Formats: sequence, structure tokens, C-alpha cells
Amino acid sequence: MQPLDGIQEYSRCVCDQIRWKKAHSLISEEVENHLVDQRDANIADGMDEISATHQAILQMGDPVMIGTQLDRTHRPRPQWGMILVAMSLVIVGLIIRMFVTYEGNIWRMLTQLISSAVGLGLMAVAYFSDFTLIGKYPKTIYFSIMALSVAALSISPIINGRPYYAGFMPLLFPLGFVAIVYIVRNKGYWGIILCGIAFLLPACFALFVPAVSGFLLFTVSELFIITIAISKNWFGVKKLHGYLLIFIPTAAAIFLAGGMFVGRYGLKRLQVALNPSIDPAGGGYQSIVVRNLLNASKLFGTGDMPAVYKSLRFPLPEIDTNYILTYLIFKLGWIAFIIIMSVLLFFIIKGFMQCFRQKSSLGLFVSVSIMLTFTLQVIGYVITNLGFQIAAPICLPLLSYGKIATSINLFLIGIMLSVFRTGDIVKDKYQDRIRKDNFITWSDGKLIISFGRK
Repeated sequence: MQPLDGIQEYSRCVCDQIRWKKAHSLISEEVENHLVDQRDANIADGMDEISATHQAILQMGDPVMIGTQLDRTHRPRPQWGMILVAMSLVIVGLIIRMFVTYEGNIWRMLTQLISSAVGLGLMAVAYFSDFTLIGKYPKTIYFSIMALSVAALSISPIINGRPYYAGFMPLLFPLGFVAIVYIVRNKGYWGIILCGIAFLLPACFALFVPAVSGFLLFTVSELFIITIAISKNWFGVKKLHGYLLIFIPTAAAIFLAGGMFVGRYGLKRLQVALNPSIDPAGGGYQSIVVRNLLNASKLFGTGDMPAVYKSLRFPLPEIDTNYILTYLIFKLGWIAFIIIMSVLLFFIIKGFMQCFRQKSSLGLFVSVSIMLTFTLQVIGYVITNLGFQIAAPICLPLLSYGKIATSINLFLIGIMLSVFRTGDIVKDKYQDRIRKDNFITWSDGKLIISFGRK
């Protein structure tokens, strides 16, 4: 038997004891590398290759015993806690809408039940899937998301002057952006420029819809993701230069968004968003109503309806979509807000803690992008429901009404939990930024020209 065959046979014997098949490749690589290192050390001490290999295997120990020990530590990490929290939020959202806001609307109840079931099914599929496919096929992921967005735009019904389905597509943009960041992370300044280009296409789509909340969500997520990447030196550039370089396309997009906002609505819309009393019967009406209802709310129980609204069943429209928190605070008291936000805050904190425990950059990228998407939806929704209507919120994840939003959010949560479940065995395969077959390369601020290229 050749020395290498002996090493491979040993690693196969170790892996035969490990029930989690996905862990085999990582463990096999680690075992073989350790044996090769020990063999080389033995050769350096004067042994021939065959004897050195045999001695390295003896020093390693019984492969069956080692494999059994590794089997105890290399297992998927079921995320039952976060799964239960996510399912609980879905169920609570259904209960709230069925018994508090729908008031007997059977059709609306049925459609939401179906969409929640579909979303939970998508979460289960994503949970048991291989999230590393995002790193293997990043361009396919990115352009598939963009193609899906265009398709949604083409078939979207127009509601309140906007294509309805397309407004939820920005929820997927951070994940597509992460796929691009992952494959260009070793390409220096050029990689950062490619990230900027990858940002502009979805950003322009969000502005075209227009989906202001979606644009803001994607922009903030992009800044967080790229800042983390640069701070961890994944591009191999000077950090200050990297930060400035990525802020250029971001600033350009924000400037463009501001120009479109002013051109479409005028400065008055922005002024009303900051001070709704300027236009109490128009653009500032909903913010004023929210503030009046909150001022009349109690800690427990139904608040005292302001006299000006007593003739109305409830003075706010879309209470199960954009204003479910305001409605619950007024009907059930601030205690409802405190409980819901405590559960959401637990999920967010727990999620981010798990994100930053990931050993691979792919696992970190993917999980952080999804947690940012979830968190920014919550923040935007809470801001609106506290009387500051800068932009219409996308949704309150898993709680407010929204068939497409619920399905997308549950699917993304499933991908994130897949990362937490199997991320420990994922190993990034880095490529050298300087390749020998390149005639001109750039590294560490130096231009390198290889005249010896064949």
C-alpha cells in the first residue's frame, strides 16, 4: 500500500464512525492534513516515507475510537428555540388578525392561513437545504433575484399607485448582495467597486417601483455588510480607503433617491413627515391620528377614544397591515406592545449573537444579511406606529398581514437557521488575490508586472 493510500484509508475509517455525512469532507481533510504534517516531521527526523507514514498513523491512534469521539461533537445544531419563536410569532399574528382586526372576514382569514402555511413550508425547505449553494452559485443567486423582481413587477396589481408584489422584492436584495460580496472578497479595491455595482442595480429597481422603505432597508443593509467585510480585511485594502470607496455609489444612490422624492412629492412631503401638524387634514393626518390614539392609550385595557374620532369604528385604515401595533396598543394597552417587542427583541439579539459565532465568512455574511432584513423591518414598522411616518413600512415580520412578505420572511429565516444548524462544518475556500498567470496585478498599493508569464 502506498503511503498516501494508508492516510486516506485511515481518514475513511474515521469518517465511517461519523453519522453526519456533511461533516465527512471537513473531518477527512483535517485528519489527512494532520497525518501528512506528522509524516513530514518524521521524515525530517530521518525516517523513510513508508515508515514515517506508518508511525504517524500509530501516533494518531485507533481510527474507530477517534471517529466515535468526533461523532459526538460533529452533529447538526437544531435551532428549536428560534424555530419555536418564529412559529409562535406567526401563530400570534394569525390570532390577532382573526379575533381582533378581521372581525369575521372569512376570506381574509383563509388567505392568510394559506400564506402562513406556505411560508412555514418554505422555511422548512430552507432549513434543511444547503446554504453553501449561495457561495457556490453567487451570480445565479443574484441575477435570479433580480429576474424574479422584474417578473413580480410585470404581474403586480397596482394598489395605491404602486405595483404591489414588486414592493416586497427588496427583502431579498441583501441576500443577493451578500452572494456577490462573498465571491469578490479577495479582489482588493476592484472587489469593492464590484460590490458598488452590485448595489446599484437593486437600488435602482427599488427607486423605480418606487419602494422607499425597501430602498432604505437595502441601503442600510448594504452599508452594514460591506463595513463588516472591510473591517475584517476581507478585501485586503486600507480600511479608510475601502470605506470611502463604497460610500461613493451609496451616496450617489441616496442623492438620486432624494431627488426623486422631492421631484415626485415636493419638499412639503418631507416637512410633513417631520412635522405632521403642517398638513393635519392631508399628508400628516395618519401620523396625527396615531399620536392622538397613543396619547389616549392605557397600560392595560382599551384607551379612551378621542372625541373627534368617536363617530368612526376606528380612525386608522390598514390596521392589520401598517398599523397593527397602534391598534393593539389602543385596544389592549401598552402591555401588548411591551410583550410583542420583548419577543421580537429576544429573536433579534439571539439571532445576531448566533451570526457572529459563525466560523465561515459565508455563514456570517448570509445570516447577518437576513437578520438585518428582519431587524430593519421591525424598526421601520415601529417608527411608523409611534407616529413618525417617514415612509410606509414594509411589514411587521410574521405578525402583520401580508401574504408575500410573510412567505419571504419565513423563507429567509429558514436559510438563516440552516446556517446556524450546519455552519460549524463550513470552510471557506480562499483564493490568492495575486495569481501567477496575471500579467498585471495590484496588491498592497503596489502595481506588479510579471514579465515572466508563459
